[in-house]
Amino acid sequence: ELPTTTNRKLSAISAIYRYFIRQGHDIANPAQYVCRRKIADTIPNTIDPEQLRTAYENAIGTTRVMLGMLITTGIRLGELLAIRWGDINLHDNTIIIRGKGNKQRIVAVPDRQLEEIRYVAPRQNAEDTLFHTSQFETRCMIYQALTPYCHARQLSPHAIRHTFATQMAKAGASAPTIAQALGHSNLKSTQHYVDNAQAPS
Repeated sequence: ELPTTTNRKLSAISAIYRYFIRQGHDIANPAQYVCRRKIADTIPNTIDPEQLRTAYENAIGTTRVMLGMLITTGIRLGELLAIRWGDINLHDNTIIIRGKGNKQRIVAVPDRQLEEIRYVAPRQNAEDTLFHTSQFETRCMIYQALTPYCHARQLSPHAIRHTFATQMAKAGASAPTIAQALGHSNLKSTQHYVDNAQAPS
């Protein structure tokens, strides 16, 4: 049985016993005496960059724009859908990204992506978002665009994010630089990209 499965079962047992204890039952939680199994670091799922580029070139409309943004910036899907027109600075090709905990960072965006945004989504009020689809709908659109051209364990917006970070590491970027680009506050979250890039093939 996988360590994650064991730990999940132990957490479920603990939750049940905590509920009974809160209800006034005088019982002990047996799961508290069982050590959780260590989960080994895993290599993030990535997509071959050439396959990703092919998928982007063959995508159309809004799907192409969103796919291009994910590929070139490494932002999260939720961050992409939260972008407002007022967040875009056309003078220096940057966009304000609101990450987890509403933390903001500035991300550079290639000219091509900004041109596609202006073409597909005509400018609206500053507070209006660029895209008007749900996370579920967008994830399905991205998956459908990737499936014919890419071969990965999991085709998803987050796999694109892992690919972006991996390519940065292979290009020589440091863990702090990658962390800043991804909006990570913990360097441990990005150090494994650097370690994997430096590992002998």
